[in-house]
Amino acid sequence: MRPPTLQYLYLQKPLTLILIIAGLALLPWLAIDNDISDTIVTYFGALAFIGYSFVFMGRRLKLPEAFTASLVLITTFATQSFFFCNAVEMLYALSLLIGIVSLFKWEESDWKQFPWAGLLTLSLAAIIKDGFTVFLALFIFGIYIIFLKYPVKELIKRVFQAGILAAIIPTAVYLLPTPDWLCFIETPKNSAESVPAYLYGLVLGFAPWVVYLLFSVFGISPSAAERRRKKENRAVVEHTEKERKVYLFSIIVTVCTLAGFSLLFLKKEVSNSLLFPFYPFASLLIARYAIFLTEYRTRVTRIFGYALLFISLFISVPFLAPVFGIEQLISDFLQNNLLWGGNEWFAIIVSHMSPAPLNWALFSVLLFAQGTTIYQLSKKVNIKILYSCIGLYLALMLFLQMLSKL
Repeated sequence: MRPPTLQYLYLQKPLTLILIIAGLALLPWLAIDNDISDTIVTYFGALAFIGYSFVFMGRRLKLPEAFTASLVLITTFATQSFFFCNAVEMLYALSLLIGIVSLFKWEESDWKQFPWAGLLTLSLAAIIKDGFTVFLALFIFGIYIIFLKYPVKELIKRVFQAGILAAIIPTAVYLLPTPDWLCFIETPKNSAESVPAYLYGLVLGFAPWVVYLLFSVFGISPSAAERRRKKENRAVVEHTEKERKVYLFSIIVTVCTLAGFSLLFLKKEVSNSLLFPFYPFASLLIARYAIFLTEYRTRVTRIFGYALLFISLFISVPFLAPVFGIEQLISDFLQNNLLWGGNEWFAIIVSHMSPAPLNWALFSVLLFAQGTTIYQLSKKVNIKILYSCIGLYLALMLFLQMLSKL
């Protein structure tokens, strides 16, 4: 007997399932008031970015880790329609990601498979932006080799080989007259003043998972039974050498990308897309710790689920209030019990509510996600609670993006 469709896709075609989820989560990108061709290219570029990240992780990690990391990655992308990037920036981000991963795969093959294609895409990223792209990728690669304890001679040799191929095409482009066909890939750089708005979107994407991790630090200790189970299963959670390399590489990329972005930010001129390769590797680290929490810190996941559910219910109240005719009742309650302007917030949303079918469709998705989360919280299966929370956050982002356009 064939399993249910979602279970079948998860076990047999996980990439297809990830792309379906990503495609639905990023639908608001297509509604952005922008050039339609640019918007479509950016949309499918984001899907390619997410799909490539999943393939990289899925071939080296256990399916639950790769799948969870990809879901976290999708939530970080889902917030970016608030602060949209164009097609050229997405092409740059995808090229940089492929270039960085190709260097990892080169070492993984014991230096047998030279990454010609990956380094050429890195060259494309350098042409789109500047030579700092090649420097950043090679710096990440060099730090990674150092942590793997290769001899200095080997380090210099491999970085030099990669650097020559990655830099030769951008150097030729910069030295020779720029052909007309290269004009379309001139990437606009963002002034330092516009960066905080983009970082707000970044924070919004990672915020729930940072809160989730913080829950595990402050005041929520594992029970005796959880500590005993962790000790008994220690052999099970030990990572293979391949997995350890992926985690190490993820930490290095995360730190170095943030450092590079900060350096350019201090120069008052930076492209927001430089930070996009940070997303999948940071998502992987978050997912790894989140899965650990579902196994050994069970109360953390449940408390996080209840907190996210409460927030989503609170946000969705203004949408239901006109349906049941209780606007005045809720308005009086907010005015008498909240000090942070909740009444004004409620009044603004209610006054702009539209009965459009799309609005109700997105709200129905949010209600379904809330119901699923309530059901999973009652069943107390932590990994399913985590997945339902991710789904709830995606539904909440879709709903908020609809409200932002009212």
